[in-house]
Amino acid sequence: MSAEPPSFLTMAFTDEHGNGGNPAGVVLDSGAMREQEKQKLAAKLGYSETAFVDGIDGNRIRLQFFTPNKPIADCGHATIGAFSLLRSKGLIGEGEFIKVLNAGERIIEVNADQIWMQVAPPRFSPSPDEVVIAQALHSLGLDPAQMPLASAPAMVSTGAPFLLLELREREQLAALRPSQAAIEQLSMAHGLIGFYVFVQTASGHYDAAARMFAPAFGIDEESATGMAAGALTALLHQRTGIIRLTIAQGDWMTPPSPSRLYSEVRSFSRDQADIWVGGRGAYRR
Repeated sequence: MSAEPPSFLTMAFTDEHGNGGNPAGVVLDSGAMREQEKQKLAAKLGYSETAFVDGIDGNRIRLQFFTPNKPIADCGHATIGAFSLLRSKGLIGEGEFIKVLNAGERIIEVNADQIWMQVAPPRFSPSPDEVVIAQALHSLGLDPAQMPLASAPAMVSTGAPFLLLELREREQLAALRPSQAAIEQLSMAHGLIGFYVFVQTASGHYDAAARMFAPAFGIDEESATGMAAGALTALLHQRTGIIRLTIAQGDWMTPPSPSRLYSEVRSFSRDQADIWVGGRGAYRR
């Protein structure tokens, strides 16, 4: 290409005042770019994910997502960022849209102050064995002998597969000392995006707090992860029947970037659930 298309910085899953959140790059008018060019630009921008808006056809928005080192099939926070930017620029209004991906289509709802995205139907992989669990705990700086987990680990995908690990206390979450090399090795060996480590809480402000590590995709830690929020919602719905969650993430990063993610199960049957993840987005520059 002779000229690089315009790129923007957005923040996704901010609080109600527009603070915190997860930075996402958004590139407009990218339909003529080759994938190699998109990957190079995503690496140059350096955000955990960058959304490329390849085309707008009525209510159908074609998107591709790239981390700094590889493409990714779908991305929650960059979806929030992209649709927030499109609304801020007047390229779309409120209403229902179709996010068109290489992997399929998802419904997006643009409301006055939030954007909601439908995630892929949940898929549950076989639970990891004791050896893998011990390796995962060691990679996070935890001692398996001290019984740090509050429930059985699970591998769940709502468009991107994560290892979900529930700790007993928020203090454990804050004290994690991850080995990025070990997490990367385990993630690659088991086909995972990364680890989503969480605690359930009755704080009154949120239902769960989480941290996400995905070094295999060039992300040491992320301050808000929409796809993992969908996976957590699927897991807790299966186990407890919960249908709504507010999730805090990003509080223990350096520097902190507190984020708030909302999720809900809108319909479900014995073997399937329709899960949505929503939040606020802000256009920075």
